[in-house]
Amino acid sequence: MYGIVTFHDGFNFGAFLQVYALQNRLTELGIENEIINYKNRKHWLNEYLCFLRTKDPVKLCRNIIKIVKFRKAQKQLRQTKYFSAAKTLNGHSYEGFIFGSDEVWNYKNPLFGKDLFYFGKGVNSKKLISYAASFGSINKDDEFDVEASALIRMFSAVSVRDENSFAIANKITGTEAARVLDPTLLYDFTGKEVECKYDNFIMLYTTGLNPEAQKAAADYAKKKGKKLVSVGWMNRFCKINEIAIGPFEFLGYVKKADEIITSMYHGTLFSIKYNKQFCVISDPYRVNKMSVLKTLGTEDRICAGNDIESIMARKIEYETVNQILKREREKSERFILNAVRE
Repeated sequence: MYGIVTFHDGFNFGAFLQVYALQNRLTELGIENEIINYKNRKHWLNEYLCFLRTKDPVKLCRNIIKIVKFRKAQKQLRQTKYFSAAKTLNGHSYEGFIFGSDEVWNYKNPLFGKDLFYFGKGVNSKKLISYAASFGSINKDDEFDVEASALIRMFSAVSVRDENSFAIANKITGTEAARVLDPTLLYDFTGKEVECKYDNFIMLYTTGLNPEAQKAAADYAKKKGKKLVSVGWMNRFCKINEIAIGPFEFLGYVKKADEIITSMYHGTLFSIKYNKQFCVISDPYRVNKMSVLKTLGTEDRICAGNDIESIMARKIEYETVNQILKREREKSERFILNAVRE
């Protein structure tokens, strides 16, 4: 039995879907597992405050519905009892632990801060594996935390999901880490999608855009004769905002959308997974994560915001992209199988 340590119970589509995909794909590969149901109190409180601290009663109601839907979806995960403090998992025996995916190694993230449990502190096992871990917004040239570095060097196998994290991991360990795909690209979600009620629409998935990008997105949708539907976040320049949805409804919107405009990492991955025409509006916070576009030969989808129309006019050759994706998926799964067998 392997324990999975990651961000599994927040209200973020990508965070839930990555752990759902990882758990189920590991099971398909014959690796028995369960999620370590851990979150520090600061992380737990900050996450709720992000959704409940608003003076807008309509937005508050929508966010509460979203939380309820996420809690329902999270019941599908196989997990331990809840732990709120980093400590040895007394009474739990595991062959090893898998840390990741997501920004589990970004100790500068204000949402959860420096939490060394995600680096293996207090975990009683000699087999520690990172799968598609990310350092998030921490840059490769930054001075890295000493305690966290020492813990990473204790890992038996290290893999990361982006070039920036690859450079940091190599510097810390003195050896070459593996570069692998996010778990959402390993698992087939077919049949899990909740059908979307809209037709003839462009999906917008972003926490927010500058005025120039807002105008470009609205003008593009109008020119194409399509509705612009903001999913997951309130973007008031859109006439349709669907906030009160769960992760499987999110998949339904991705599947049904004609095109996708996003600034989000998992918005990008699911656009590719569902073979959609898409563009990625550059976001300084997420820039370190987006090297997957280069890996899959789709780096030309990044735009400044005012050039949405010209990016969308370039059709994506998905026959080639899917071939690369298949090869990278096989490489990623070889890493997992080799790591647990060693």
